[in-house]
Amino acid sequence: MDPAAWRDAVELACVLPGAPAGAGRPELRALLRFWNLAMATPQSIMNATRELKEADLSKPTEQAEAKIIRNDFSFEFDGAGTAKEMMLTLAAQVRALDKVAFETRPAHRPVANPNEEWRVRVGNTSAHLIPFAGKRLSVSRAFKRSVLRHHRILPEYNAGIPLKLFHSDVTLGDATKLNLGGGLFPGLQLKYESVDGGFLVREAVCPDQPLLVTAAMRAAHLDECGAIIFPELTMPAPMRDLVETELRRRPWKAESSHTIGLVVAGSWHAARGAVIANQAVVFDGYGDVVLSHDKLLAYVDPTLGPEKISPGSHISICVLEDAIVAVGICLDFCEECESRPYEDLDVDLILVPSFGKSSTMAGHIAAARQARIQRDARAVVVQQVDPDELTQTKPPGAWTGYVLFPPPKTASLTPENLRVMDAWVTNSLKRKG
Repeated sequence: MDPAAWRDAVELACVLPGAPAGAGRPELRALLRFWNLAMATPQSIMNATRELKEADLSKPTEQAEAKIIRNDFSFEFDGAGTAKEMMLTLAAQVRALDKVAFETRPAHRPVANPNEEWRVRVGNTSAHLIPFAGKRLSVSRAFKRSVLRHHRILPEYNAGIPLKLFHSDVTLGDATKLNLGGGLFPGLQLKYESVDGGFLVREAVCPDQPLLVTAAMRAAHLDECGAIIFPELTMPAPMRDLVETELRRRPWKAESSHTIGLVVAGSWHAARGAVIANQAVVFDGYGDVVLSHDKLLAYVDPTLGPEKISPGSHISICVLEDAIVAVGICLDFCEECESRPYEDLDVDLILVPSFGKSSTMAGHIAAARQARIQRDARAVVVQQVDPDELTQTKPPGAWTGYVLFPPPKTASLTPENLRVMDAWVTNSLKRKG
């Protein structure tokens, strides 16, 4: 937005004592109105938030709260002031609305339908205002991450695709760290079927795959993982059912009392009514299905043709007690396109099962860096290697896959750095929020 037009829009909105028309409680509608204006701030003005300190916000936020409690959402805004003064005023109003809306909300959990109960509409704009005062995985001074303390605001649509919220009362880890794991399958081969000029995967052939699945589940509990991922197109129905069975049986309970948070049980080409989807099922630590996600962006193989799947209908977002997690499959996250589905979402983690070559992981590295810059979101990618890549390497390769744990720190990070030889890998992420 042009700086002059932005100043005019804020000056017009700030003199209105009432909340804008729309769906949702008035303080939530007011919060969404000013949040949208804050997100439209020209970068030349937004950059001034780097100068703001928490102490600067304390008094103006208290003053704003006193008015908001009286249902007066107006405030003084000097469009002729400095960039720092303008952003301080707007930040105080947003933070005050955030706090009052949370403290006066009838209930935060549980919710019967989060997609209805958390949706707020202002004019032609709608978003999910999720009550969430949980500790973030990291500390960030970026305005998008620091100004809200009690809500996360996610768009109703991203890249033209609707978000679908799922709520679960599980947690991922303790207050200081989050352990993450990935299970892969050495020697796995896929058998393909030609379908209408494209392909579907009909069989995964892997020595001792049931033993590898159960070993990974046991290791995840002994390592006290909050979430684990199996790769894309490696988990047909019997393997997915085995994950559920093991979570319910808990054969490791004599060794560990830990309960895992989420298990992304890979994905598979599975029937969804009359069509085929590349579907990932996500379980909680008790074997209950939290969500299923259908791949949004189909792969086109240079030899086999397009992946003949019906695209998914939504971006999957899981709201847990201590984190907000997005789930996507391979190209959903890494594809270079005009508008990426998982771009600029205020989530803590993006869990991605994947299958492919080093070029696929290179795309994941780039997307993970961008997610870190935009929202300090952390991507976790567990990718089974395409066997063709191993035979094309001289000498032939023997790695199992690639695993990207957060954060992608350095510009020199390459897929070769992320190769893994084992069937089980784990890493620990410190919580700094």
